[in-house]
Amino acid sequence: MELEEIIKKISKQKSLDIDSLLKLSSLGDRFYDALKIVLSNRVKQYVFKPSERILWVVIGDIDEYIIYPNVPYCTCEDFYFNVLIKRSVPTCKHYLAKLLAEAFSLYEYYELGDEYFDLLIEDWKRVLKV
Repeated sequence: MELEEIIKKISKQKSLDIDSLLKLSSLGDRFYDALKIVLSNRVKQYVFKPSERILWVVIGDIDEYIIYPNVPYCTCEDFYFNVLIKRSVPTCKHYLAKLLAEAFSLYEYYELGDEYFDLLIEDWKRVLKV
């Protein structure tokens, strides 16, 4: 069962059954760290109106990371090097935290006007040194 299928199952059931838990546990620390992020309420969804653009932000141990779910992409180094370049893992803990938070509906929601989109992106780029 692939990660997307597991997340769909969790989202539908709004619970984590033993089968899904065992499969996610195979991701090791990435899964446990992602779960800790979700349970610490460090996943944020920003919806910009009226365009309906959506950005996800995950607060990691050191920085905040922007998640682009349609790509999919996380701005952390682990995602870049281990997911994209080496292809050694399916995802990083931040992206997994976003998937889990969305599946369980455990994230902070912010609705802002479109005029704030560019300002926030520029601010995050400056902070993240992207």
